[in-house]
Amino acid sequence: MLTRESLSRLLHLPRDMKIFLWTDACFGLSIGISNTLLNLHLNALGYGATMLSLVNDVVPMVALILSVPLGHLADRYGRSKTLWLGTLLMALGAVLVPLFLTRLGILFGEVVFAVGQAMIMSTEFAVVAQYMPANDRHFSISLVYANFTLMIGIGALLGGFLPAHLPLFHTLYGSTLLLGGLIFLIAPVGRLFLTPVPSMHKQGEKPAALFERPNRQILTFSIFSFISGLAYGFVGPYLNLIIKNQFHMSVSLIGLLLALNQCALFIGSVSTSWLVERFALQRTIAFLLIIVSLSYASLGFGASFLLFIVLLLIQSMSSMAFFPLLDSTAIDVVRDALRAKMQSYRALFRGVGNVISVYTGGLCLAHHAYGLAFLLTGFIYGGMLIYYLRFIRSQIGNTSSETLGA
Repeated sequence: MLTRESLSRLLHLPRDMKIFLWTDACFGLSIGISNTLLNLHLNALGYGATMLSLVNDVVPMVALILSVPLGHLADRYGRSKTLWLGTLLMALGAVLVPLFLTRLGILFGEVVFAVGQAMIMSTEFAVVAQYMPANDRHFSISLVYANFTLMIGIGALLGGFLPAHLPLFHTLYGSTLLLGGLIFLIAPVGRLFLTPVPSMHKQGEKPAALFERPNRQILTFSIFSFISGLAYGFVGPYLNLIIKNQFHMSVSLIGLLLALNQCALFIGSVSTSWLVERFALQRTIAFLLIIVSLSYASLGFGASFLLFIVLLLIQSMSSMAFFPLLDSTAIDVVRDALRAKMQSYRALFRGVGNVISVYTGGLCLAHHAYGLAFLLTGFIYGGMLIYYLRFIRSQIGNTSSETLGA
């Protein structure tokens, strides 16, 4: 929770971390608007489940193809440059998508957005790790999650409120989506002022091969990320449509519920440091995975609206307390020179999982099999728990030379 010590650390953040957070806030606000409205916008344009599945599969597919090469380029030419270019491309993609009406145009905008996101995924936490001391790493990454989820929540509220008050642009939702993209464009401007993180490639040093065999630690965490990606796509990209179709809610109420869900995610992310201090890292991760698995599985049995909200909020708080721990632990088990590689391989494996689950989730959506989508997610989280207990838990806290190996 937000203790006095946490507030003090928040007030004394380094300048670069403050810039990173407010630019990430622009990112989150735009994503919140898009999460609420993009699927509804595509439906209003006349596109069905096939197109929705294709649009939601673009980002993980691009991550699957580009994450490792982009991580390599970030190490060679600079993580800060890669992060800035990725932010710019994401913002441009967010502007382009609502401008187009055709399938090809919309997918082009999504590809631009996806390339940018792949660049950010390969560099973001490696850059944050450079701006913060090692003993503040769990705190800083949980802070990034908290800030991002809070702004997504505000974006969700705006996504539910603004369409009724802005002029029509292609659909009821187009002008709000375009506004979200324009807000996003503030982020790359702000990130021009970040202190550059030096390249990991030294002058005169032979460049590393584009695809190197990952070491044991990178491979272990990458497989864990694959399972994590597999858990995301059955429900995550389609939650707004599931809520609309299952409970017949208006856009404003969908936005309100998604904002409430983001509030739960925010509470979970700011609770991360407190949970670790109280229960220890290894135990906390296992406990959170149990809660998320049971919550999703319970949602698969046709819960009433009130129970649906309660279970959704419980899993959101638990999952968002868990993910900062996963990211900071993955950063901690390798030395700095390997952090972009760790992030890029994790993005690659997560992309494979996302592509599979987003496609399957689209089939569930097309056949109105919402309960099956939730059950599959709960089952996958149960698999994450077993994998964590077997392969990850023993590595936490191990900072030996073997763990940090090349």
